[in-house]
Amino acid sequence: MIPTCPDCNQSMEEGFLLDETYGNRNPVYWVGEPPEKSIWTGLKLKEKDIRRVQAYRCPSCGLLKFYAHEPRS
Repeated sequence: MIPTCPDCNQSMEEGFLLDETYGNRNPVYWVGEPPEKSIWTGLKLKEKDIRRVQAYRCPSCGLLKFYAHEPRS
């Protein structure tokens, strides 16, 4: 289901957020808790609710709307 922009009432375009950290290209994920620092990996993620972020953009006003989908396996 494609959402409708709450500001313009137009159909929004599906897309995703791109993370280009350190030259990598990866989609963005939502994590279900505040960030906890880790000495080894930067952030602790073990046993956290991690979900793929789906983004939609209004072609008229540029509003972005995000949804967190199924948990990452």
